[in-house]
Amino acid sequence: MNKKLLFLLLISLFLFTWHIGSIPILDGDTAFSAKIAKNIIEKGDWITLRFLNPIDLVPKPPLFYWMMAAGMKIFGVNEFGLSIFHSLVGVLTVLLTYLIAKELYDEKTAFWSGLILLTSAQFFYAGRSPLQDMPLTFFIAAAFYCFVLFEKRKKYLFLYLIPVFTALALLTKGPVGLVLVGLVLFVYTIWNKSILSYLHLYFPHLCLCLCLCLVLILPWFVAEYKIIGKPFADIMIGSNFGRFFHPTDSIGNDPTINTASPQYDFYSYFLQLFILFVPWSGFLYPALFSSIRKPENRFIISWALGVLLFFSLSLNYKISRYILPAYPALAIIIASYLCNDKLQMTCLAARRANVKWGKWTNAILIIPLLFLGTIYMILSFPKQQAAYQPIVLPFIIIFTIGMIVFSVFLFRNQLKTAMKTVVCFSLASYIVLIFSLNLFFKEANPIKRFCETINRDNDGVTVLYQAESSSPFAAFYLNDDFVQTRDEKNIQNLMKIVPKVYVISENPTADKIIRDSKVVVRKSNFVLFSNQ
Repeated sequence: MNKKLLFLLLISLFLFTWHIGSIPILDGDTAFSAKIAKNIIEKGDWITLRFLNPIDLVPKPPLFYWMMAAGMKIFGVNEFGLSIFHSLVGVLTVLLTYLIAKELYDEKTAFWSGLILLTSAQFFYAGRSPLQDMPLTFFIAAAFYCFVLFEKRKKYLFLYLIPVFTALALLTKGPVGLVLVGLVLFVYTIWNKSILSYLHLYFPHLCLCLCLCLVLILPWFVAEYKIIGKPFADIMIGSNFGRFFHPTDSIGNDPTINTASPQYDFYSYFLQLFILFVPWSGFLYPALFSSIRKPENRFIISWALGVLLFFSLSLNYKISRYILPAYPALAIIIASYLCNDKLQMTCLAARRANVKWGKWTNAILIIPLLFLGTIYMILSFPKQQAAYQPIVLPFIIIFTIGMIVFSVFLFRNQLKTAMKTVVCFSLASYIVLIFSLNLFFKEANPIKRFCETINRDNDGVTVLYQAESSSPFAAFYLNDDFVQTRDEKNIQNLMKIVPKVYVISENPTADKIIRDSKVVVRKSNFVLFSNQ
């Protein structure tokens, strides 16, 4: 292993695993998934996925939940167990990005592709928050790596590995894994005018690849259909295909019930990327526009734009993590744009023109957005942000200083120094953020501590009152089931009937019921109170 690849391995391993066992779950969707994996272990049922209600089905394939459950089976039902395999997949995605870029370009571009991906804000967050999108990204990238190897070496092993990784992508998040791989390869072969030659030369092998993919994905679907029957088919089709045409929030046996309107903000992801891909987003669109004209970039452009356009055209919610499968390609595009040695040697004026767009985008758009976003958070959420200040502010300060220094070096046309500087500041800000989360997050969001208090008592009924956002966290951390309500009378009646009731609320000053009860713990904007 060369030194650059070893550096990427060590730094990504550190960023994605440091304190993963001591920081409580950050994301509600992660807590939701963790509860499903916890149910797998407790009930011993690795086929049918359940959340809280035993009759409700989880409309997703099982591979991600198996990964999480396996970690908890080995390391215990805790944050380390549910995160470790996901974190390692994040590390492998960085290394895979390096390998793809090295095949397509050169080692310098490969190294910077890994660094750019690792230091982009959304990817860093995704690497530490176990969700389906990271393993989906890895399996899609692995399929594309095999395609690149097959194109260059013409070895059938690589061709037959493509459906293997595609099947794993499908088993991770559903048909979107198959659709994205197929869409990107179709667009590329059409653009490259090679689709007819592929069909002519490899048609029997392509048929066998399709069969191999089906052999890998069908066993779980067939087994689940035998257990549940038609409702399983309805929920899988309704949720996985229906969500492309309208938002699907429900969990259960009727995913068609949804009051949300279709989302027509097709431009949303292209605007979100200015923040999601910081500190490199200033170069994103100049790199795309510059690269699209060069034949050697057709595959990587097909990958990036294929994923972005697919999710942009969807009428589902434009949730930022959905486009994570495009991030390795975006990192490679930016790296190839910034590491173009031929351009450095032959056309300094063109080089400066390329840098110009990035530095002005940083100075005029991205840095002001970071300031405005921080001010908006403080003004809009005065109570909540006070608890999170020790976590967020040190990170924001270091990150923003890094962006400013980055821009200064860019204006002085010192691109190499600028790139090295922003990597150092980004890594430093992420390390500080992890350190701060470990120190202060339990105080800012004390749901885990509340649940541990209730678990120690091991008696009584737990109610979540005006605390909907805490529901998935309580589902994972509590040993027993709980009740949710927004009705004060329900709690009052329950406290009269049941000898011991614990209530978790995110609105501790709104109702007199709290003043008439015993406050067990009050932290930040949360309160735990009881009738005993």
